[in-house]
Amino acid sequence: MNLTWLFDLDDTLIANQHDYGYAQIALAQFLFEVVGYRAPDLQTIINLQVTIDANNVKSMGFGMERFPTSCQQTYEEICKTLNIPIKEECKKTAYDIGMQVFDEKYWKKKEMLEGAEETLEFLAEQGDELLLLTKGDLRVQDKKVEVYQLERHFDNENIFIVPKKDEEIIKKVVGERDKSKVYSVGNSIRSDVEPSLAAGVRMIYIPCETWQWEREHKGIPEHPYLIKMDKITDIKDNYHLLTQRP
Repeated sequence: MNLTWLFDLDDTLIANQHDYGYAQIALAQFLFEVVGYRAPDLQTIINLQVTIDANNVKSMGFGMERFPTSCQQTYEEICKTLNIPIKEECKKTAYDIGMQVFDEKYWKKKEMLEGAEETLEFLAEQGDELLLLTKGDLRVQDKKVEVYQLERHFDNENIFIVPKKDEEIIKKVVGERDKSKVYSVGNSIRSDVEPSLAAGVRMIYIPCETWQWEREHKGIPEHPYLIKMDKITDIKDNYHLLTQRP
């Protein structure tokens, strides 16, 4: 029985969130320099940026501009709180620090997560169909597909980059396939688990809640189609059981 696998990308197949962490640290270092001794402590700066960034999802979604804008707004908010002048050149620097997240020369790791390539190769050997569904800015996600050479595992027509993931998007990608033979694989309850289950496909949840927006949920839902695994190679190790699920 051949299966169809619908894989998430960021923090499921490749590391992603740490690149944002490096940018947040760089932003804090910059603020220490320009604000001086009155600058908040490191944790306060990062918490402020994270909160602003999560709030900006409501108006800016997952586009490239959201994160650097959040960095810029963090600088502005700290200046307002301390009643010090906001400088245009500092606003630009804060924004540019945020943009580093999307520049491949700043990416610390350009290999897939441990076990990811092995698992994809195993599934392909079983004759299964591999699909990639990733949310985010086309300019960014397309570059990741190229840098990580994901076309080795996914045909071009099976790579889907969307502004957001929801039930309707997943239904559209799955199309006329037998949903009982489709497994969605991802790390996010909000972006992977909830919409996949709503779309009627099976779900393998490999937890990696990487930032505040992802953690704002009601917990792991109880559902007969939901399987929680610790690591991606558990798919390979339990493949015979997955093919036999009713």
